[in-house]
Amino acid sequence: MSGFGFVLINASSNTKINFNYAFESQKPCKINILTNLNGNNIKNNIKIHGVTSKCGSSYIEANAIVKENTIDNEINEEIKVLKLNDEESIIKPNLQVSSNNIIASHNTTCKMIDQNSLFYLTSKGLSKAKAIKLIKEGFLNNLK
Repeated sequence: MSGFGFVLINASSNTKINFNYAFESQKPCKINILTNLNGNNIKNNIKIHGVTSKCGSSYIEANAIVKENTIDNEINEEIKVLKLNDEESIIKPNLQVSSNNIIASHNTTCKMIDQNSLFYLTSKGLSKAKAIKLIKEGFLNNLK
């Protein structure tokens, strides 16, 4: 792997964390996130949007650990990869929840560019390269 990122989030009681990360990779990259929910009333949102092109591939692992006997916590993981190539992309969301009083969810998507959207934009006069650029920028900027 030529690119590597590691993020450690230790959340204590009464905190709200929004972690948003967008990337474009033309080489293999690896991202690993570890979130520890160590208290009560924690709201944790993780959003990662990535685009792979040329020789780019991605391996993304998001681990969230919720301690036993914690209450009123929320963890949401959203990880999406848009592939502009045929290289492998792997997404591993791991929620290790030891508490019954939590809202926990994860959403992962790994997809190729939508050909209908590409056709629509080119039929409106955009070149294929500009249409792909527009789709890619919209995908990466959609972290709200």
